Amino acid sequence: MTRSAAREIAIHCSYSLGFSNQSPEEFLEERMDRVHFQRWGEESPLYQDYPNDKQMQYIREVVRGVAEHGPELDQYIAQYSKNWNFARIPLTAAAIMRVAMYEILYMPEIPEQEARRRRHQRRGGDRQKI
Repeated sequence: MTRSAAREIAIHCSYSLGFSNQSPEEFLEERMDRVHFQRWGEESPLYQDYPNDKQMQYIREVVRGVAEHGPELDQYIAQYSKNWNFARIPLTAAAIMRVAMYEILYMPEIPEQEARRRRHQRRGGDRQKI
């Protein structure tokens, strides 16, 4: 599983958590359970490979962080959405932007890792897994 796939799963989880009455911990315990995860794999190729420890740590950190910093992230998104009312942003787009904003603000090492991976790919290297 690549960082991009783990990020997409984190986005799915962050989006779904918004419709749940569970805490981020309860939600992640249920959603990332191997059996539950395998059921999702029957519907989407994204869920075919269960995350390794590093990927799971990343997914959990992002989902918890987005939940914890939600109002702050929404404020930043609204601030930079010039001439666009935050309430009009589709829920899926808002989930994507929250994860992106969380990574920018609280996980500054990720853009450099991604840049290194892209440079490696341009040089003909294999796709790096996290």
